[in-house]
Amino acid sequence: MPSQFHYLTPGLDLSRNEFHGKIPTKIGTMYQDLLYLGLNGNHLEGPLPRSLANCARLKVIDLGNNLIKDTFPQWLDTLPQLKILILKSTRFHGSITPPLTNNSFSNLQIFDLSYNNFTGLLPEKHFASLGAIKNHSQVSPNEGLYMEDYDPVYSTDSAHDYIQYSVTLSVKGEVVEFVKVLKILNTIDLSSNNFKGSIPESISYLASLRLLNLSHNIINGSILPALDCMTNLEHLDLSDNHLTGGIPQSLTSLTFLEVLNLSHNHLVGPIPLGNQFSTFSNDSYAANSGLCGAPLTRSCGNGTEPPSDEDFEEEDEDDGFMMGFTWKAVVMGYGCGVLSGFILGNVMISIKKPRWLERFVYVEAAIILRRRKKRCRTLQGRT
Repeated sequence: MPSQFHYLTPGLDLSRNEFHGKIPTKIGTMYQDLLYLGLNGNHLEGPLPRSLANCARLKVIDLGNNLIKDTFPQWLDTLPQLKILILKSTRFHGSITPPLTNNSFSNLQIFDLSYNNFTGLLPEKHFASLGAIKNHSQVSPNEGLYMEDYDPVYSTDSAHDYIQYSVTLSVKGEVVEFVKVLKILNTIDLSSNNFKGSIPESISYLASLRLLNLSHNIINGSILPALDCMTNLEHLDLSDNHLTGGIPQSLTSLTFLEVLNLSHNHLVGPIPLGNQFSTFSNDSYAANSGLCGAPLTRSCGNGTEPPSDEDFEEEDEDDGFMMGFTWKAVVMGYGCGVLSGFILGNVMISIKKPRWLERFVYVEAAIILRRRKKRCRTLQGRT
C-alpha cells in the first residue's frame, strides 16, 4: 500500500484492490481530516496503526476482508464521531477489554467484528455505552435518510459534492453491499468468533437496533425475555451456540422481526405463537431436540406447560382479579376447545354488545403493555 497520496479527499476508499503489506503507520498523522477510511477486500497485514486516533473527524472505518493481525483497537473509542466500525473477516483475536468510560463508542451504529478469533465474554460494557443505538431513531426529513457528508474545503460543487459512505454487511444470510447507508441501519454482528458466557442484559438497552447476529459462538445460558425491549429489531440470529431453556413468549411482541434463527442450540419447550412467530419456518428452530409445537411436526403433548407470563409480565399486587387470567386460563381454553368457543360466540351474538368482555380484553392488554414499557424504560435507563 502506498505510504502517502499526492491528493486526498476526506473520503479514502481503496476497497477491493490488490494492496498488500502494512497500512502506513503515519496515515493518521498525515491525513487528520479523514472522514471515511475504506480498505475492505485487500491483502493488508500487520497491526492497525494507532495514528488513526488523531483523525478526530473519522466516521467510518471499514477494514474487513484483510489479513490484519491485532487485538481489539479499544483506543478507537477516542474518536468522537465514529459511526461505523467494520473489522470482519480479518485476524483480530483476544478478548475485548471493558471501556474506560461510559460513553465509549457512543455514536457507533454499525459494529461488525464477525469472522475473527475474538474470545472471552461478550462486550457487556460496550453494549451499554452505545448511546446512538440506545435511543429511538428519529431521522428528520431535512437531514436526509443516508449517512453522508459535505465538506466545502474539498468540494468543487456546493450542491452535489458529497462524500457517500458504502459498506458490505451480512443481512438475512446474504452478503449485501449498501452503496448508501441508511441512518437507521443499526447493526451488531459478532458472529463466527469464540465468545462465551451468557447474553448480557445490557444488549436489551439497544432500543433502535435493527440487526443482531451472535451466531456461531459458544454462548450459553438462556435467551433473555428482555430482548423484547429491542422494539425495532428486524433480524435476530442466535444460531449455533449452546443456549438452553425455552423461547420467551415476550419475543412475540417484536412486530418488526423478519428473520429469526435459533437453530443448533439446546432449547426446550413449546415454540411461542403470535405475530411474526407465525411466519417463521422449521429452519428457524432446527437441531433443537427439546422444542415442540408449530411449525415443527413434534407435538408438545398434554403435559407441557405453555410459556410463562413471568417472561413478559411483572408482578403487581394491585392488579388482583386481572392477574388470575394467566397461562392457566389459556390452558382451560385449549382444553374446552371448540365447544367453549361455540358457546361463547353464541352468548356474544345473543347479547349483541358484550361491552364488559370487550372492556376486559382491552384493559388486560393495556396492563400487559404498560408493564412491558415500564420494564423496558427501567432497563434502558441504566448505564
